[in-house]
Amino acid sequence: MRARLITICLFLSLAFTFTASADSPMPMKLSNDALAGKGLGEFAPWPDEMVISGNNGHTFSELFVGEIALGVYQSNPTALDITSPWPFDELVAVLSGELHLTPAGSDKTIVTKAGEMVVVPVKFTGKWEMKGEYVELFVIETKAYKKSQEPGGLLSDNGRNSFKSEMAKGVKILNTVAAK
Repeated sequence: MRARLITICLFLSLAFTFTASADSPMPMKLSNDALAGKGLGEFAPWPDEMVISGNNGHTFSELFVGEIALGVYQSNPTALDITSPWPFDELVAVLSGELHLTPAGSDKTIVTKAGEMVVVPVKFTGKWEMKGEYVELFVIETKAYKKSQEPGGLLSDNGRNSFKSEMAKGVKILNTVAAK
């Protein structure tokens, strides 16, 4: 199941970049270590006002940025209160652990286990809970992803999180894989 899930996500990432011309980009195999949540980079803590429970420890690596952004996120068990609308549509493939999403104003929780995927729609608000040894592969449309890194965005430097320092690490992982 995990292999099928990774294949689907890889296909989605390559589908946006592959063309039939003679100068087609080289397909990239994803690092098994990164997909296992190993060797990922630093990730700034979520703001205290977002953390409902847990120790807020997590890591991240951006693996690919083209028309889509693809990366791996690992977290200790943590529950977040998402009160600001989620800034993008996000495909989440849970590689280990579980993701529990409870929309604001609802008593229904969507549980996504290892080997399963969920789409978190733009403007989602509610409880975002990561359980167990949580690792996810995410796919986000790049324009919306980059916009969320601008000042005031969910992933910006001003009090939220910054992925910018991880871009070089993601490129390094891809170059290492492509060289093999």
